[in-house]
Amino acid sequence: MFRVLGNTVVRYWQIFLTCWVLALVGISYAAPEWSTVVQNGEFAFLPGDSPSLLGEKLFKRAFPDDLLASSIVIVVRREHGDQGLTAEDLKFIEEDLKPRLEEIAEREGGYATKDDGSGIPEKTSNISRIRTYTDKSNGDLLQSEDNKASL
Repeated sequence: MFRVLGNTVVRYWQIFLTCWVLALVGISYAAPEWSTVVQNGEFAFLPGDSPSLLGEKLFKRAFPDDLLASSIVIVVRREHGDQGLTAEDLKFIEEDLKPRLEEIAEREGGYATKDDGSGIPEKTSNISRIRTYTDKSNGDLLQSEDNKASL
């Protein structure tokens, strides 16, 4: 069967090519505009009450001056028991995790800085800052109410 099909296509290739071109033109003409079919943005297709959109709105409200459009969040979470994060967990965040992240930031070119007026930023890194629960300005926002997680 495939041999017959192959021989037919080889023999009458001009007709098949013309049919494909006509089909392409016809479909292109009949298809709706691309902008009426798609929604731009990573959350545009989600309903307004979805957890992702609610989280994005809370993040923008909590950190309105962020230099970057996206952020990476690392969550340290205590699942077992009702005690929440232990002193050992909090020590891990401040003494192990944060310094390692700062090392990565320095290795990647340091922290991004705002323009100093010269039109040239001091550093070119994409990392604007590393925050933990101990930050004075908004560290409280990074702790869960039940103390079982910290961003």
